[in-house]
Amino acid sequence: MRILGLCCAVVLLAGTTIQGHTKPLNDSEQYPIAAPLSQLITGNFVKTIALSNEGMISKITTTQTRKGQVKVDNKTAFTVVNDNVITLNSKPLTSATLTRYYSLDPLTSHGSPDQEALDIDITFSALPTTAAIGDSGEFAKSVMPTEYDNDLTQTAIQTWSLKQATDNTAWLCLHTTLTEPSLPEDVAADECYQVTRSGAIVDMKITVPPPIQVQLATINFS
Repeated sequence: MRILGLCCAVVLLAGTTIQGHTKPLNDSEQYPIAAPLSQLITGNFVKTIALSNEGMISKITTTQTRKGQVKVDNKTAFTVVNDNVITLNSKPLTSATLTRYYSLDPLTSHGSPDQEALDIDITFSALPTTAAIGDSGEFAKSVMPTEYDNDLTQTAIQTWSLKQATDNTAWLCLHTTLTEPSLPEDVAADECYQVTRSGAIVDMKITVPPPIQVQLATINFS
């Protein structure tokens, strides 16, 4: 269940502020960074992650939908809704819906509606427009209530890195470290998206600590 919490933290960190820098970090083998992450934040997709541990299979299915515009902070913003469903051995375990508001130019998060139950404090780093293989940087920090006690908080820190996948694609990886007072040590996981030079996302993979094993990791845009 701790790994499920970590994967949910990755989902929550998808609300962000992105400002692209026109100057690349270096000049060779450049791949988009801000564009594919923006697509993950605001695009329509279904993402499924299935994990196994000691004969139990947990599956997280996230359906993200971009909806209509509203006025937030005197700016016109659009709405992104994440519907998250978690099952255990094919039986429904829990579900949650997270709504966030964004404006464009630059893409900026305006948080969640007042009625959201989760009190989440997220801070974000600006992202480069492009980067080279081997580059990395800060992405986001999130402070949220723990799974069992709203008076305690857990912190998820996320960084990005770029690794070669094929001759024409790269793995854009988001490394998340989750710190919680009740845990003896931090928990970490990597969520990587295979991107083309045009910024399209064509595949994904998840790496989690043993003995947890990843059975399935897919993302389908619509």
